[in-house]
Amino acid sequence: METKAEKGRWSWIFRICGLFLLVIGIIGYVTPFLPGTFFMILATSCFAKSDERLEAWMLNNRWFGPTLTKWFADGSMSLKTKILSISMIVVAFGYSYFTLLTRSASPSRWLILAILVACQIALIYYLWTRPTHLPSAKKT
Repeated sequence: METKAEKGRWSWIFRICGLFLLVIGIIGYVTPFLPGTFFMILATSCFAKSDERLEAWMLNNRWFGPTLTKWFADGSMSLKTKILSISMIVVAFGYSYFTLLTRSASPSRWLILAILVACQIALIYYLWTRPTHLPSAKKT
């Protein structure tokens, strides 16, 4: 059983990690090829273990709160987010393939290419199999 001092130490570690991930997530929302939502999910998870106030702020934020709330409620994401995420994965990995195949003469490049392809397939499969949150139809 953890003592109060041990819980406090872990709380600070999770809070610092959460703040670090939050900064990376914000940068990810304004920079291409850096997935902001992924880091926001990790930051919110850290805050859930350390600071209820920061966790509530993340979940109630007007920009990324709805996405986080849907994710933590049932692991779902909107179709728009899913398509955008998969598109960015294809573009980023495509650039990696091109760079690897045109600028590397290393014999290990085929192994690296195989690992990249496996990672890309795994990421796309994971995203595609998440439940899709469809917007509710507005009643007239």
